[in-house]
Amino acid sequence: MSELAKYAIKAADIKGDPNSPLAGEGVEEAGVIGDVDGQDGIKAGPIVGHWKHDFTLRRFKLETGATIPAHARSEQEVLFVQSGTLEFTWDGGSLILGAGDTLTVPVGLMHGFRNPASADAITFVVRGAASPAAPQFATAQAAE
Repeated sequence: MSELAKYAIKAADIKGDPNSPLAGEGVEEAGVIGDVDGQDGIKAGPIVGHWKHDFTLRRFKLETGATIPAHARSEQEVLFVQSGTLEFTWDGGSLILGAGDTLTVPVGLMHGFRNPASADAITFVVRGAASPAAPQFATAQAAE
């Protein structure tokens, strides 16, 4: 049983990684499952296994009004909204996602996020790489 406990984390113990290129005012990205440090600056773990995952699991927390600027990823990305409301935007469109909703994002699609609601938005993101690449931002200013 104590061996299995190494592969679990309590929600209260998930902490934002200040190295995340998507972190900003009111935005936190935290590693949950990751066997190696990501090319995007996020450290491995805290859950690491004795087996090869070939993906990472991250958690986003967006406070009311917080945004993640337009960016593209070079790996598959699947979003699961756990709680709150998340607006997903891309050139020419947007989707409002709520608790329990799931979205798969095409590789290379320039997209952003916003929390339009009065409660925090908590979203889990699976990225299809053991060491995800850094996101490519639409503008140089967004990356600063």
